[in-house]
Amino acid sequence: MNIRERTAPFSTDLLQSQPQAETNLDGENYSGTGLLLAKVAESFGADIGDQEVRDWRALLGGAYIIDQLLDVEKSGSVVPHITSILAGENLEGIRIGSQDRIRKYMAAQTPERQSEIMDKIGLVGILTEALTETEEAEELVRLRNEEADVYSGLLALPVEGRHDAAQRSVFNDWLASFSRAGYLIDSLVDMKEDHQSGATSVRPSLRSRAVVGRHAVSETATTLRKTPYRAIGQIAMVGFRYQVLNRKPDLSKLRASQP
Repeated sequence: MNIRERTAPFSTDLLQSQPQAETNLDGENYSGTGLLLAKVAESFGADIGDQEVRDWRALLGGAYIIDQLLDVEKSGSVVPHITSILAGENLEGIRIGSQDRIRKYMAAQTPERQSEIMDKIGLVGILTEALTETEEAEELVRLRNEEADVYSGLLALPVEGRHDAAQRSVFNDWLASFSRAGYLIDSLVDMKEDHQSGATSVRPSLRSRAVVGRHAVSETATTLRKTPYRAIGQIAMVGFRYQVLNRKPDLSKLRASQP
């Protein structure tokens, strides 16, 4: 059964749900990161509306939850969990407001956009499974870049028919590089932990670290060249909160509540 057969269009009745108030913490609801993306896009000359910021917030929160679910599952079985959330169920360990925002966002999308998103969630699961099997650092880099491209594609600004299409295209190009750099840095920092947990079969040897590190440095340099100067400090703070403060949802009870 493919992803589209698993999910029907989601009821617009979900638009009536109201998210609970919650603190503004990156790594928990991504509201700060959504505003950061808006600032970067505007610095490129794109006109960003409030609804686009809200959409980013919902998508970033959803991507973060998917990432954490996959850390637990190590496979594409995350799809049933997301389907449960979209059907109105709440998963323990994840903020209710974050789940409400995903439901509201999906309810506002066309059936085609809903299918696209669910297909991409399924693809991320496939890439995650491939990561558990690969033993080569270069293949790890390729898979992580492909995963980053899936997420940046979901977050990309619509371009067609927009008066600021050129500026949006420049931002989308920056976003793809920014996403790749972030995923490669994450792989480099977590290489030992990922190998121990079974998330990847790449051994954290000096050679493997050198390969991933070389690609991470190259992609980071590319991102910085494309990044407006005034946004660099804000981007660094987002990375600090994620990597150093480790602000992540608590999914320790996930298996007990697995659909």
